[in-house]
Amino acid sequence: PRFAYYTLLCSNLQKTLRGSTQPFISYDILNNIKVYFPELNTQQVIGEFLSRLDNKIEINHKINAELESMAKLIYEYWFVQFDFPDENGKPYKSSGGKMVFNEELKREIPEHWNVKALHNFASTGSGGTPLKSKKEYYENGKIVWINSGEVNQPFIIRGSKYINEMGLKNSSAKVFERGTILMAMYGATAGKVSLMDLKAATNQAICGINPINSYYTYFTKFALQDLYEHLVTLSSGSARDNLSQEKIRN
Repeated sequence: PRFAYYTLLCSNLQKTLRGSTQPFISYDILNNIKVYFPELNTQQVIGEFLSRLDNKIEINHKINAELESMAKLIYEYWFVQFDFPDENGKPYKSSGGKMVFNEELKREIPEHWNVKALHNFASTGSGGTPLKSKKEYYENGKIVWINSGEVNQPFIIRGSKYINEMGLKNSSAKVFERGTILMAMYGATAGKVSLMDLKAATNQAICGINPINSYYTYFTKFALQDLYEHLVTLSSGSARDNLSQEKIRN
């Protein structure tokens, strides 16, 4: 069963099944699929090996989720409640650290802290989508291509869709380096933030954010996540919610 499962997931077979203009798979199509089946022992070895890889990936996802949760708590404690460790290792605000009123935020913040727009310390960019009608832009693609739906997860560690060099050159798709922060600009995931743990291209519905100093990457990620509700109120559009790159930069 495992071998059959991974065979059906095979990209070449998926292309065969989706080859028609109408994305519909009939019983006749399924019954007539030609698949190479090695001897049973080989099937079992392949199925077991790939299953173990999937289990490892699942464990890594859980570890990432736990670390993400811990990081959120630390961010909340340090940068929302302002109880980061002072010079004596004690929580700043709770230990009497000086707070000053900030007119722009209409709230008190620690002394010597200030407020900056994102574009003052980070660059932004967006991607594009190669023409879907041009199969040659996707065939044998090795460039990971992320869409906005995938930004719903806190970390992106692998891709599910790929384009090739021809697709990249003939579209506005742009390759972002590993460590780029992604923010969805359109649709149901508008305002969601993710961090890429791989080098990948994105579609036009995603804003790629790169702090000028990589030291700020994780702080920026959690700061933007903390602004999610505010970003949702900024989104506008009739058919779907939209965030512009300009709104994100400001």
